[in-house]
Amino acid sequence: MDLLSECQGQANTAPERTINKSASTPFIGGSVNRMNWDTDSIKTKQEELKNLVSKKLEINLTLEQDNMEGVDEKEWNE
Repeated sequence: MDLLSECQGQANTAPERTINKSASTPFIGGSVNRMNWDTDSIKTKQEELKNLVSKKLEINLTLEQDNMEGVDEKEWNE
């Protein structure tokens, strides 16, 4: 199958890309991230953020369908 650029008479002039192997593999290991926070500090910050967001969100445990009318029980059993 021909490339679209070949069909149009244009050469593929895109520069060849190289992949930096260290950039493509995730860093795994150690208890320090790139901001030099230890694991306990990270966990504390996560809990703090979770609590702050929870305080701002309204909790509503009612479902929309609780206010809807359903099928009459007699019809449902038939």
